[in-house]
Amino acid sequence: VIAEVGHKISRPGVPSHVILQGVARGIVHEFIQREPYTITEVSRWDDPVDDSLVAQATMANVLDQVESYVDMLPNVPEEVVTMVRSVDEPGWLADLIAFSPEFGPALRQELLEILDPVRRLQRISALLQERLEFMALRQQIQNEAQAGMDRHQREIMLREQLRHIQRELGELADEDEIAARFR
Repeated sequence: VIAEVGHKISRPGVPSHVILQGVARGIVHEFIQREPYTITEVSRWDDPVDDSLVAQATMANVLDQVESYVDMLPNVPEEVVTMVRSVDEPGWLADLIAFSPEFGPALRQELLEILDPVRRLQRISALLQERLEFMALRQQIQNEAQAGMDRHQREIMLREQLRHIQRELGELADEDEIAARFR
């Protein structure tokens, strides 16, 4: 990544941190020096403009996936979907989604290294599909567990109501007596 130094953070007793602002992708041509710091020869890589049918279809698919995924998450502002839907370039859309907290550093690095914007977006689509399938399975498991709990709670409630009715009637002492009365 070709980046600019945005901010340096220094605190006593803590190693210094530098916040970088990415400007563009870069292709390393040569390592000039490795110690005590790295110096390389790099050329800037700007995503080619791609408005092909494949790019458009991939973007539409990813936008739908993002919308479905956001619908499954609690407390995600509607502005997230609006912002994502405002992007009209495949590479920029892929990069924006890759910045999501859902993706860790290793995955971001993998995505960063894919130069072709449509291929990068297709990789994002595959990752989103995995997340959607995971979330759907998780929801199914939660629903089944809830249904089992609801059924069990209903049984407990009905048994308690039955005991209460028995006490109210004051005439039914045990289950054998209940069975005998209904024969």
